Amino acid sequence: MSKHIFKQEVAGIKHEIQIGWDKPLQHYYGTILAAFDEDTPEGKTYYDDIIWMNIFPPVVYSLEGIAQEITKRGFTIPDRLLDNVSEDRYNNAVNKFQHYDAGALPPQAHTPQPPSL
Repeated sequence: MSKHIFKQEVAGIKHEIQIGWDKPLQHYYGTILAAFDEDTPEGKTYYDDIIWMNIFPPVVYSLEGIAQEITKRGFTIPDRLLDNVSEDRYNNAVNKFQHYDAGALPPQAHTPQPPSL
């Protein structure tokens, strides 16, 4: 599965949006998460409150439909994100993560490395 992540604040609430290609299921996916806890001892923000997923009615599997559902909720999808996710489908990508920062192009991409023994 590939995962393209960006964060935006809408209506005073921090959100994390994930869009990607699910290789095992062979379809696109999208998820909007709201910040659950910002006052942790580690100073981290956790995004655990699911606001929307493409498997919620109405079920949407096309990349265009997922993008439409996300933008109609007030989010702006970063440049090149949809093109990069489309490339993931073409390449049948797995274990690919890209984080998008506001105004930062190109996005930082990384592939997780196995832990060293």
